Amino acid sequence: MRDAPTDADKAVVLVAIGNTGHPDALTAIAPYTLSDSEQLRAAAVTAARLIPGGGAEAIIAATAMHDASSRVRVGTVDALGDRPATEGSLSALYTVATVDAVEQPRERARAVLDSISLTDRSALPILEAVAAYDRDNPRPSDDTQG
Repeated sequence: MRDAPTDADKAVVLVAIGNTGHPDALTAIAPYTLSDSEQLRAAAVTAARLIPGGGAEAIIAATAMHDASSRVRVGTVDALGDRPATEGSLSALYTVATVDAVEQPRERARAVLDSISLTDRSALPILEAVAAYDRDNPRPSDDTQG
């Protein structure tokens, strides 16, 4: 990683490390979820998607709910969708789908939940809860990319 001269080069390395799917890869990837670089945070989340276990899921979920960049949050939603559905991942997707300040991550979380529900019925109550939340908390569309 030290030899990668640019953030773009480092992002490629991060994703390659994550694509190994090896649990030890998380140690190399995790610090980049807190990088000042949006590109590196997005790459770290993409890299973590194939790493099994609760540690990777927790990092992705925390980033989904707290990253300042809507682009990174959309990436976390996609990463959660690439993983087996768990109570933690469904909870994170519910949070993004209901309370994210930007429409794009909210809509992406709804789409991912809908996709998960096609093969995993445990997502159906979450989708119903999102619909109930939307009924009780109408909001104008927000096209901000925050």
